[in-house]
Amino acid sequence: MRVNKWLAAAIFGWVLLWVGSLLLYDAKQVAKPIFFSHYYDVYPDDNLYTFSLYYLTNVTDQRQVTDIDLPDRTYPVFVDDRQITHRTNYHQIRQLDIRMDREPVRQDSWDVIEVRYSDGTWDEVDIGEITLHKQYPHHEWLDWISGSSSSNHTGSDTYRAREHLQVTGIRFDSPWPADFFHMQINGQSLSDTQFPLTLGKNETLTVQYAFDTSADVVSALHFYDLDADILVEDGAGKSEIIPLHIDYRPNLTDERIGQFVEERR
Repeated sequence: MRVNKWLAAAIFGWVLLWVGSLLLYDAKQVAKPIFFSHYYDVYPDDNLYTFSLYYLTNVTDQRQVTDIDLPDRTYPVFVDDRQITHRTNYHQIRQLDIRMDREPVRQDSWDVIEVRYSDGTWDEVDIGEITLHKQYPHHEWLDWISGSSSSNHTGSDTYRAREHLQVTGIRFDSPWPADFFHMQINGQSLSDTQFPLTLGKNETLTVQYAFDTSADVVSALHFYDLDADILVEDGAGKSEIIPLHIDYRPNLTDERIGQFVEERR
């Protein structure tokens, strides 16, 4: 009789555990795919624009993105949604590769696109801000001579002046993540740098940057692929813009993915 009681208690405990697991699993599910926020400056390569968007969906979701629609679209857009970059017990992160074959006749920018899925459903999603530029800025006065980047989200670029120049500032046109991004100019923090900086012929300018990946801020879960503008003038007062390319991909641990889901439900 005592054995039967222990067996009944064990079965009852197992049933409670099983029901609890099902309830937890159901509570973790998202009603539809959730796109991350992306902030990109994209330039053409032989009239071809390419970039990737990332979104989260349930780990059991077999749907794929088959097409996207953009305002005033008059050119081919190709999508490839075959790559899964991260998987947890409940969710998966998918990489949506996008290729646009179009003449770079104007600058376009989007923050919302229409996404169509393989099951016939569609959704209008906020993607951040993607800017397609007509061409890469032409510049002659600063030569890029070296650069580095690391998986710990730090990097640097060094330039050499072709002639006597004044560096008049660093401009951020796009939505930069100022709450966890830091920059130094020739070893001094950007906030403490006094512009203009004088560069003699063959003197160098070094720009270092770092993202604080430990920062508990929403923007640390966004994707960035942006240009900062180095503003320079020559002795005659003519100006030029040198783009400084900086990219950032968030460290999407299981814990951070869980936080992202709770914030975006």
